[in-house]
Amino acid sequence: MQFELGIVPTIINKNCKAEYIEALIRTRETEYIEVFRAFMFGEHSRNIEKMIEEHKNSLNNDFDPINLITKKDDGLNITLRGDKILSIIKENPSVNVENIAQLLGISKPTAEREISTLKSSGFIKRFGSKKNGIWKVKK
Repeated sequence: MQFELGIVPTIINKNCKAEYIEALIRTRETEYIEVFRAFMFGEHSRNIEKMIEEHKNSLNNDFDPINLITKKDDGLNITLRGDKILSIIKENPSVNVENIAQLLGISKPTAEREISTLKSSGFIKRFGSKKNGIWKVKK
C-alpha cells in the first residue's frame, strides 16, 4: 500500500505493527489517505530519531581507549576491540552483529564499522546471510 499511495517505504517496528494494520484498515475503509500518511510520518520520525541516537552513541564509542591499535604476532595492525571481536567469532562463528555489539557493550553501528574494517583487512569473511551465516577467521 505504501507504493500505491506514493509513500516512501519505512521499517515498521514490531511494537507498532498493530497500529500499522489499523491505519491500513481505516484508510481502506474510509478512503482517507491522511490516516495512513500520519502513521507513516510518525514511523519515519521514530526511525530517524533512533538512527541519530545510534549514530551519536557510535561516535562516543569510537573514542573509547579499547579502540587503540595493537600488533598481532604476524605484524598486522588491529584494534583491541577488533581483537576481541575475532575472539568472539572464533568461539561462536554464527554470532551476529547485534550479539557482538551487546557482548562488547557498544552500539550496533560501531560493531558494524569494526567488522567492516576486519573484513576489508582480510581478517574475517562472512558466508551466508546476516541472520543464518557464519564467520570465518582468515588470519
